[in-house]
Amino acid sequence: MNNPAGDSALREARRLRAPRERTVRGGESSRPWTAPRIVALVLVVGFVALFHYYVLAVALALAAAVLARKRPHLSVGPDRTERFPPGEDDLAKAERLELGAAGEKTTAELLAPLEAEGWRILHDRGIPGKTANLDHIAIGPRNQLVVIDSKNWTPVPGAEVRLLNDGRLMYGRHDRTEQVDTFLWELKFVREDLPVTPKAIMVIHGPPVHRGRLPLPNLHIVGADDLLNAVRTAQSTGKQDLLAHCLIRFKPYHEQEQEVARAALPRR
Repeated sequence: MNNPAGDSALREARRLRAPRERTVRGGESSRPWTAPRIVALVLVVGFVALFHYYVLAVALALAAAVLARKRPHLSVGPDRTERFPPGEDDLAKAERLELGAAGEKTTAELLAPLEAEGWRILHDRGIPGKTANLDHIAIGPRNQLVVIDSKNWTPVPGAEVRLLNDGRLMYGRHDRTEQVDTFLWELKFVREDLPVTPKAIMVIHGPPVHRGRLPLPNLHIVGADDLLNAVRTAQSTGKQDLLAHCLIRFKPYHEQEQEVARAALPRR
């Protein structure tokens, strides 16, 4: 089974955009006090004014009115579920995930012609025992193995993706080295699981890549136009049954999530 490209990112984005729910017990309520109770409080505090503590009485009356409106009261009834909208941080993260998923779908479309050449392309695959995923795995007809990470960055006029002399990856004034490190961390587990070293490609959608390709010691960073050429030039690993191994070990990410969740449950 081949997962759709960007599936896990879209599922997480939908979760972040969904209204939150909170169960309120039958003896709790978030409704404010009624107007008669507020008036009663103000009258009681106003009684203090008879002793000429006018300033204190006014301050206490105002404070009592404000607190009374915020204070919940107890009621008797069944439990109920309250719904509230997602926060700004969740919405911002959902937007980033949706942008990333769109980049993964674009990469999948670019890779599709390779299947007519004997390649098999797997999308959104889980890493055994980890809560991380590989965007794309390409297995070639000559036992080539390519792992591809998609990035979809909003274009900024005049800005390009480039490498500094110290090895940092920059997009305009923004340091994106952390994303390179994350991909290399994911690849470490792939190399440990397989007795071969895959060719690693990070494809950038949106902004231009300086000179079209940025070679690192263990990673090729390319623009979308150079992706197919970068995949086709991968060398044979010499290992048979790569496809069967990848299908067994790198399962669709939603299946990997379920396995990790089950493993985290306490044993009885």
